[in-house]
Amino acid sequence: MALALQDQSQAGSDMTERVRLLLQGMEDDLERGVLPLTIYNNPEIHRLELRGIFARSWIFVAHESEIPSPGDYVQRYIGHDPWIVVRGDDGQVRVLFDSCRHRGTQLCRADRGNASQFMCPYHGWTYKNTGALTGVPNRAHAYQGLDETEWGLLQAPQVDSYRGLIFTCLDPLTQPLLDHLGDFRWYLDIHLGLCPSGMEVVGVPHRWKVDADWKSGPRTSRATAITPRLCT
Repeated sequence: MALALQDQSQAGSDMTERVRLLLQGMEDDLERGVLPLTIYNNPEIHRLELRGIFARSWIFVAHESEIPSPGDYVQRYIGHDPWIVVRGDDGQVRVLFDSCRHRGTQLCRADRGNASQFMCPYHGWTYKNTGALTGVPNRAHAYQGLDETEWGLLQAPQVDSYRGLIFTCLDPLTQPLLDHLGDFRWYLDIHLGLCPSGMEVVGVPHRWKVDADWKSGPRTSRATAITPRLCT
């Protein structure tokens, strides 16, 4: 994490000298087996993490069993931003930015469901579950020359899955998922390969707020039961 945040291409001029020195000193701290407490509660470090980690790394967003049929979707967050993980009518899984291209209004009003389209509650712009823009009220008078093919919902540039786990990455230049997981796949194989037919999510996520940062909170802020499918 520290090395990622020290990368100037990620942090840029937003990194203050105080934080720069802190991260540089962390290399020596880690060799001694200690970590400064401030990395868990410093707002400036969190802002850098949103840009250097959440915006560039592969993030787990859903399980394939949560969206088995065309039109099934769940709403998830990457950092502070809402995204729709949806299986389109064409069967492809996409991760769509939950923000209307007109005025930025959030489209989804439910954590999960099935929809052939998403309509903005503000001005009624309508999108297919593939992200394509299909409806613009008063288009002929208010939006002459609008090319609908250029105004679909923004999509995460990389979406992939491993053993039913759906991951997405907002950086098109980040290495492929399998390379990113590396040897850690061995642990996923142990836990998720118990049954030849795979695993499935049971019930809906249980969510509660924790007075902690993302490095300690996610383990308790959203719990989902994943169990083997019926094996024969």
